[in-house]
Amino acid sequence: MPTLEASLATFRELANRVGPSVLSGAMIPLCGATSRLEFHQQTYERIARTLRGYTRRSVISLLDIYRKAEKRLKALTQQGIELATPDEDELGKLMHTLVEIATANNLEITSCAEQLTCAYLAFGPAVRG
Repeated sequence: MPTLEASLATFRELANRVGPSVLSGAMIPLCGATSRLEFHQQTYERIARTLRGYTRRSVISLLDIYRKAEKRLKALTQQGIELATPDEDELGKLMHTLVEIATANNLEITSCAEQLTCAYLAFGPAVRG
């Protein structure tokens, strides 16, 4: 699997060829314990800054734990990686921060087929930050 830096470089190269309106970037599966929410904020900010001008839209996704994936996810737990679903308040704070980051980087932020419970943020499919 390529590193984040390599993926971002490839994205920018492709955007230079086809234009920023064609590509959507920064699809981040959000998961992790509360202490890891800061990781998602920092990573999203890094991606948004790097892709500023190379795309107009970022798509985020919440981790959905499907039965087929449970065994592999348990293996992560055995390696010390804890997955947890943030509560609505934590998720709301994170979404608010992501919307601010997107706006600061001239990005539209959308969700990937998710019905996020953060309606008070005016956040969802194809809603500008």
